[in-house]
Amino acid sequence: MRRGRNIKHLKPDVTRVIDKAAVDLGNTFKTSVRKRTPRDKGNAQEGWMPKRRITKPNWTVFNNVEYIGALNEGHSRQAPAKFIQRELAKAIKDTKI
Repeated sequence: MRRGRNIKHLKPDVTRVIDKAAVDLGNTFKTSVRKRTPRDKGNAQEGWMPKRRITKPNWTVFNNVEYIGALNEGHSRQAPAKFIQRELAKAIKDTKI
């Protein structure tokens, strides 16, 4: 009985595709959530930052504005509650692998 071919040689290609998808997802999410973030003085919108990390997961998009959680809970009429989760779900759906 013949065993399946070893596919270890595919690892660099798979890793490259996954890394590119992660970058694309992060950029798509950052752009869309920034547009959706309620705006008064613009601090919350400008607070969205991508960050490449050494450890896994490699990419993070974050916002250090102290009231971003309150905005996400619906404390602004400019965006619905859970707008961050909605934008992330849309970005995941729109990201091509």
